[in-house]
Amino acid sequence: MGIFIMKAGLIFISLFLSSNYCYAVSSTSQSVSFSSTSDMLPVLYASSNNISPTIFIKNEIHGNDSIVSFGLEVPLKKSHSNFGAYVTSALGYAEVTDKTNHQNNFLTLDTGLKFGYFSDISIYGEVGIDLFDTFLNGEVFDSEKDDDEYDYHNTKSHDSDVDGYIGVGIGIDLKPIKVEAFTRIRQIDSHAWEAKEHIFSGIQVSISL
Repeated sequence: MGIFIMKAGLIFISLFLSSNYCYAVSSTSQSVSFSSTSDMLPVLYASSNNISPTIFIKNEIHGNDSIVSFGLEVPLKKSHSNFGAYVTSALGYAEVTDKTNHQNNFLTLDTGLKFGYFSDISIYGEVGIDLFDTFLNGEVFDSEKDDDEYDYHNTKSHDSDVDGYIGVGIGIDLKPIKVEAFTRIRQIDSHAWEAKEHIFSGIQVSISL
């Protein structure tokens, strides 16, 4: 499932890049004129302050645990400032080991906020929650567990906290592609189990729309 999400994201990004390339080639046949240097400034300024929404694919890991996601970022920052924020939302597939060393497989819908300095080099903090866990009241579905295992875990049941994360990251904007490295501290549990590890690190590749 995780490989499928990653492949789908890469195919989508490839198609988007191809369409943009074709548009760029066709645009070269059209002439663009400026009456003065000042007419060029808004164009140059806009290109140096990239505030477009982006689509992205990312993978974060800790040992054998992984979370593969595909999603969208929408900017809240203003064009005249490199400081600002992005609202992010990503559908993901997680493989997470619990404290009994059983690996749980489930879907995530991480939604949160990035805030910091965004330019050719970006440095940011981020915070968010898993909306699937919130809507399902902590019930994370695992297709691999059988009834006996559920009975065992139910004897160890506990109150489920809202799954979420807090993290930091750094990125480089290669226009139109942006690459980021990040580390997150995650809260992951359900009524039946709790994640063994909580620190995940990963790479995100995004492209401006």
